[in-house]
Amino acid sequence: MAIEFSKLLTPDVVIAANIVAAALDRHSQALERLTNQMSHTAEHFVEEIKPFLDAISTGLDGLSGDIASLTAKIAALQAAAGELTPEASAALEAVKTTVAGLASRVSDLDAQTPPAPPA
Repeated sequence: MAIEFSKLLTPDVVIAANIVAAALDRHSQALERLTNQMSHTAEHFVEEIKPFLDAISTGLDGLSGDIASLTAKIAALQAAAGELTPEASAALEAVKTTVAGLASRVSDLDAQTPPAPPA
């Protein structure tokens, strides 16, 4: 038994198929617009946070050097025996000043980062 498809394609079926095709086309276009908008939003976000990331990276590089310097000064102080020499006292003051500067720089970096998004 052969089915004649031409008999199935009544005017109502053709109209319904055209309506479905138009609806699919509109949804496809809407999805494409949404995808483009999301891509643009993501690119814009990356552009906005790049200066913050660069500043944090630069700051962390500086902090790494400062920490290495402090570690060396602390090791030198620990190697000194007995009472503090004037050099050791000066080294302690330098460590104290450096630590205060590091704390300030960390606070500056924290102030530059955008706040966490709401949950």
